[in-house]
Amino acid sequence: MKIKNGIGISDANGFPFLSCSERFRLYKECGFTSVMIWWGEDDSLSREERVGLARINNLNISNVHSDFYNMNSIWLDSVDGNYKFNKLLQEIEDCHKYNINTIVMHLTNGDTPPEISDIGLKRLDGIFELALKYGITIALENVRKPETLIFVLEKYSNSNVNFCYDCGHENVWSKDIDWLKLYGDRLSAIHLHNNYGETDDHLSLSQGLIELEGLANKLKETEYEGSLNIESIYKGVHNIEKLRVFLEELYEEGIKFSELLLEEK
Repeated sequence: MKIKNGIGISDANGFPFLSCSERFRLYKECGFTSVMIWWGEDDSLSREERVGLARINNLNISNVHSDFYNMNSIWLDSVDGNYKFNKLLQEIEDCHKYNINTIVMHLTNGDTPPEISDIGLKRLDGIFELALKYGITIALENVRKPETLIFVLEKYSNSNVNFCYDCGHENVWSKDIDWLKLYGDRLSAIHLHNNYGETDDHLSLSQGLIELEGLANKLKETEYEGSLNIESIYKGVHNIEKLRVFLEELYEEGIKFSELLLEEK
């Protein structure tokens, strides 16, 4: 594998006391070279403004993360399902508009998602076809229930329907599935964080039970060429200097992990 665009950070994980402008500037100051932008519309700034902030601060946009609110509705024959479908199409349109080449998506919410349905698959057809038209990759993320993701990845062999690997989610919700062995050849995004195997805590890489050398060895078997996106959440007091220390430590952990990836097998 190759690490292009360096160490990345999510733009919205636990830093609500800072404005977008302050967050993006701080990411750059702490060493990060790329950012994953939340693509929902619930931020104080528009998508255009968030993209602009990344580029002003010379942060590569590794990918954007689709709004996963009410994703279960896409599998239901309902007004909500139609509304969500159209919102997802607009997210793809905006990726094209702002020259974003990869969007991460969840397929479901929660522990009891709906069954896979014909109307849901028809909606996915439309989303994937629009993305393909614009040359945009959709990276489907492993979340709570693996069955839907496995079904969709097996059904769609489109060159632009790929996989987003979240190591923390695997450690909590699907310990018995080796996602990288199954879909490492379709890996288009990586989310790095740690936990103790019981709850999705989004801890720093140095905390938790995920063994980093073993994880690095599995990632070496893939042909991934993107950035390493860290999704650890800051849970401390609302103090910019403490946040700065946290981010600097995250960046250093990212560097150490990248060094593991570059070691000879």
